[in-house]
Amino acid sequence: EERQRLEEERLAGEDRLAEKEAAAEEERQRLEEDRLAEEAKIAEEEAAAETERQRLEEERLAEEARLAEEEALADAERQRLEEERLAEEAKLAEEEVAAEAERQRLEEERLAEETRLAEEEAAADAKRQRLKEERLAEEARLAEEEALADAERQRLEKERLAEEVRLAEEEAAAEAERQRLEEDRLSE
Repeated sequence: EERQRLEEERLAGEDRLAEKEAAAEEERQRLEEDRLAEEAKIAEEEAAAETERQRLEEERLAEEARLAEEEALADAERQRLEEERLAEEAKLAEEEVAAEAERQRLEEERLAEETRLAEEEAAADAKRQRLKEERLAEEARLAEEEALADAERQRLEKERLAEEVRLAEEEAAAEAERQRLEEDRLSE
């Protein structure tokens, strides 16, 4: 009876272990199925994320290309505007130079007129007379320099005229030589 009882207890224990193992196996299968389902879900999400990344990358590249094109157009426009600005500045500089030359010319005319008036006023005052004499001396120096410059200009003009006469004579001689050769050719 004791052996039978122990045998029954052993069998009952083995049954309990078998049930526990079966339950554990079912739990393992359930967990494995959950893991596989989770992995499939994660793979699907990763594929969707990769697709989204590719889409965003394509959008980014397209945006960068658009921005690069816009920057190139903007650079071209900046260069065009810079060239226009430089051309305008050059034109204004030329106009300012011409205006400055005109101002200097008018200033010289005004100074000449003031000098003439000062000469007329100098006759009534001794101090003005002294200043007038100094001014006249300065004018004499300038006149002498201008006379020397005029003489130089005249000399150069004479040389130019002489050169023109020489060239004209040489051209006339060359023309006469051409006519002679032409007459010789025609007679021949």
